[in-house]
Amino acid sequence: MYKFKVALLVALITLAFTACLKPKHSVRVTNNYATALKIAIGPNDYGTVAPNSSTEYKSIPEGNHAINGDVSGSLSVTGKGKHKWTVTISNSGGVTIAEDK
Repeated sequence: MYKFKVALLVALITLAFTACLKPKHSVRVTNNYATALKIAIGPNDYGTVAPNSSTEYKSIPEGNHAINGDVSGSLSVTGKGKHKWTVTISNSGGVTIAEDK
């Protein structure tokens, strides 16, 4: 019974600490368009993204962010814990946003 109580206490403390963790969000860009595109999302400048390539993930704060450069749009970043997002530019120039699993 003692081991059960200790295990339960450890589990509750662990849960309390992980629930209080600050969110860590990051975003990358995938360019499936035929030409290179200049892309900036919120505070992050991804520079010129080559066709059929993806950038590295960059940290981004929670909130609403404009997508600027050769394409336009917006990105809303929310959620507790660690989240990764990909902004994809399609071969027709459309912008889609998906949370990576």
